Amino acid sequence: MVTFKKGIGPKVSVIVEPEDMAVEGNALVSGDAYIDKKTEQTILARRRAGDIWAWCYVIIRAEYCDLVEVETLGCCNYKDEADFITNSPYYGEMVEECKRRLLATIAKILEGVEQS
Repeated sequence: MVTFKKGIGPKVSVIVEPEDMAVEGNALVSGDAYIDKKTEQTILARRRAGDIWAWCYVIIRAEYCDLVEVETLGCCNYKDEADFITNSPYYGEMVEECKRRLLATIAKILEGVEQS
């Protein structure tokens, strides 16, 4: 089994891009039309003000040596990067998935290396 040594692992980056998916009908489906509309209006106002985190597409990029893995998540609405990292139920899962795929690639590389 291949693992990263404690304290050594991939460099993880959070990249945020504007979301192309419409806010309306995708931000919240609570069952309460008033709450859904208010949420959409708040998000749209933040977007107009230039707040990319109001409605974005998040990319988690994990890099180790020259190997890179990414995980993506769309239709996101967070206060900022710290809010995403701290409060998103997805952040940790996305990072772990990138690490898992990096380790799988490293294991395949090691299988092909002759030991002397």
